Amino acid sequence: MTDEGRVTAALRDLDERLDAAGFEGVMDIQVVGGYALQLHGVRSNLDEATDIDYYGEALPLHYATLIEAVGVTHGLERLWFNIYVMSPDGDPIGDMEIAIGKLRFAPSASLNDLRHFRVQIADVDTLLRMKLIAIDTQAIADIDRWDLARPRDLDDVALIASTTSIDVMKVIAEMGDDGLLLEPAAVRDRVRATLAPSAARRG
Repeated sequence: MTDEGRVTAALRDLDERLDAAGFEGVMDIQVVGGYALQLHGVRSNLDEATDIDYYGEALPLHYATLIEAVGVTHGLERLWFNIYVMSPDGDPIGDMEIAIGKLRFAPSASLNDLRHFRVQIADVDTLLRMKLIAIDTQAIADIDRWDLARPRDLDDVALIASTTSIDVMKVIAEMGDDGLLLEPAAVRDRVRATLAPSAARRG
């Protein structure tokens, strides 16, 4: 394991290889997902994340082979540098804000030395809301089949609850009141069931 984790090492490597290849641009990327939780210290295993989910622009297609080669070097997924959402109207952040409310990002202090990337990270509240929407989507699809839900989403909600001062149950209630969660009771019950054993382990 590297001091910063595989994904950060890969991003730094990509930055250097782009420089060597003569790339002169600077890309703004707004990072969400598991890598963002890692950068916040919510996920403590620095090698757990295997990709970067981000909002922003794509590198030109002729760099696809270079990106894939960097991923192979660092043992990551083939599509490790991953634009998070392609929006039909060209406004993916606006589309997500309709679903979860205002998205908030801040510059990454640990990645401000990159030449070709300006990295911003979604705040933890934004990441929590995205996780809750994912859980809600599973509830809408099949309310009685919680085994279909991605356990990683519930695990991340439990980590956010245990490592930050955010009141997760309050956020669920607020999103339900705002109509952002269509099955708030189901989301609340499943999250509560996930938090209970976590609290017991901490105790």
